[in-house]
Amino acid sequence: LRTGRYYDLAPTPQDAVSEELLSLYEADYPWDHKAPRWKAAQVLKLLRQTGAGSPAGRPGGPRSWPCVLEAGCGTGEVLRLVGNGLGARRLWLIGVDWAHAALRQAAEPAQWPGDVVLLRGDVQRLPVAEGAVHLLLAIDLLEHLPDPSEFLHEARRVANEIIIKVPISESPDQYTKPTGHMQFLRADDYRRMLHDTDWQVVGER
Repeated sequence: LRTGRYYDLAPTPQDAVSEELLSLYEADYPWDHKAPRWKAAQVLKLLRQTGAGSPAGRPGGPRSWPCVLEAGCGTGEVLRLVGNGLGARRLWLIGVDWAHAALRQAAEPAQWPGDVVLLRGDVQRLPVAEGAVHLLLAIDLLEHLPDPSEFLHEARRVANEIIIKVPISESPDQYTKPTGHMQFLRADDYRRMLHDTDWQVVGER
């Protein structure tokens, strides 16, 4: 695969997504609402605090991520900013999403910090080999999936470490369901799913 290109590798998972939701992601979804700079800053801060990717787990050490994949990458802004922040000499960035519109925007000329490949596919069936990814990002993704546990199992197959950002509310009365969200989950729900899919939590914010 050539760097900087967008590849359509798989059909949209029609069994899991309604036509209405597909239309939302392809045409009407406000891709620029995600505050990518803030989200990327939180990812980098968590990496520094936990020592992930540093020699002997030493917080603040140099980054060493040859391959970073973002599942549900949208327009790719968070992935690009995280890549810039990692500052690795040789960095492979992979973005996976099923929305043509977002990936087309991500593939527009931009200053990517390393080699980047954008793939259209199902995040619950990631088109990469077992253990190929050093860091996987799932930023505001799980709440959009019909079965977050299935994705976490798949992420465990391909990645060594994962950073997840999700909306959490401890009471349904406090939760306003945005368009496209398929899940209402509390913090303990996510912790249980991570435990059940063999992920060890090393840091929370």
